[in-house]
Amino acid sequence: MYMDKIVAESSIINKDQTFSLLPGELSQMEIHDIATDASKRIVRSIVKPLWENWKKGQCYSDFDEKNIVVTDSGDAMYKDVQVLRNLTSEEFAQATRKNFIAAHDIISDVVYARRPPASISHLLALIRNDEFREMWHVHTSLLNEVAYGGFYKQMYDNVKFVDGKGVEKTGIYWQFMVQDNVILDEVLHFKNSYRPPLPNPNQMCLNNAEKMALKDLGLEPVKIQKQLSDVQLRMYVAFQFLEFPRNTSAHRLDRLLWWLKHNANITGKGFNTNGMERVVQVRFPIILSHLQNQFYKLGRQSLEGRVTVSAGVSIRGAAAAWRMFL
Repeated sequence: MYMDKIVAESSIINKDQTFSLLPGELSQMEIHDIATDASKRIVRSIVKPLWENWKKGQCYSDFDEKNIVVTDSGDAMYKDVQVLRNLTSEEFAQATRKNFIAAHDIISDVVYARRPPASISHLLALIRNDEFREMWHVHTSLLNEVAYGGFYKQMYDNVKFVDGKGVEKTGIYWQFMVQDNVILDEVLHFKNSYRPPLPNPNQMCLNNAEKMALKDLGLEPVKIQKQLSDVQLRMYVAFQFLEFPRNTSAHRLDRLLWWLKHNANITGKGFNTNGMERVVQVRFPIILSHLQNQFYKLGRQSLEGRVTVSAGVSIRGAAAAWRMFL
């Protein structure tokens, strides 16, 4: 009832082959489920009251799906539950945990009929493992679809322009991982894309491509710099990874469009803006969650669609988080 399906792979990919995956990317499957905005609203309204109770030092009595009703506005509401106060620390911890586990089971088994999409599964894993409780009610899987691209850009800008300056970002060579994926490999190798600028032989100063790379990073060249340093090159490669799923002007994805025309009776000359956003969301459904986790670990809280940066975050810590993300 609350699912959308979309074809996200080309049929020419051998499904029996083992593929490398980029961070935040789904496994190689033909059909992927994504949560509709209606289901996200239900999940958010199930989790948020429990988070508010926890912050107030109170919780609900035991409940299950029979204690949840969906209103005409599309929100879930609790009914026939008691608010428990004045519990001992141990009682409060146990009762709160039981509340969240009950919500987990309702979301997984009832809302999504035991087939939660990848992004919702990420949230459920956090609840199940009791990790990052502060951000469950604002988990990126609960963003409305129209907000997905904008929120990704906000996180991207925060990494690139707020915390990126002077930070060494040592990541994996993600370009080699793309080679196992026919669609993404074609995207990677469009003309002049995703390649770090190389110095010209015997150059005495930075060439134009290297200057543009530094500008993209928000960095200034050092005095009498002849070529990019190893650190700057690694930073540029790492930033290109963030650019990769956003560069929809290059990602026309002709192979995917061919598959859709021949297997899903989809017609048209190409993808519009909304279609491209959907493709990126399906191909990389957990990339926002990866970023959100790292912001949280650095003391950043994602509050109702806004990223706020707390004071005292060290450059060393930011570099460590980037390595974890990549």
